[in-house]
Amino acid sequence: MDKELQKLGKQISKQVAHELFSKSQENLVSYGAIDTGFLLRSGYIRELKNGWEIVYEAPYSDYINDGTRPHYPPFNSIFKWVKRKLGYSDKKAYGIARAIQKKISLRGTDPKPFMSKAIADIKIKYKIK
Repeated sequence: MDKELQKLGKQISKQVAHELFSKSQENLVSYGAIDTGFLLRSGYIRELKNGWEIVYEAPYSDYINDGTRPHYPPFNSIFKWVKRKLGYSDKKAYGIARAIQKKISLRGTDPKPFMSKAIADIKIKYKIK
């Protein structure tokens, strides 16, 4: 009977891990936190000895989920983003990128809690405190 319970527990935890991962992916899309798709593609489920783990390997995944404090982000990254995302010429993109950099230096970035919300939703679904 112990082996049956262990097998059932592993199946349930795998199912919950897949639900959690799917929800986190849906949240990334709904928050519009997809530019190149790298963050979305960097996520996967990893089996551990005693369960499962959701992993996002994009180095900025925590910053997207949690937001950031005020800081000076690298201008070149913002400049390239403005050109790619908004399709502006170099001249127009330059001014917009400077404004975005200044805003982030004063306010930081807002969180897009794709993983935190997925966890909260799963807790509600399974009535976990």
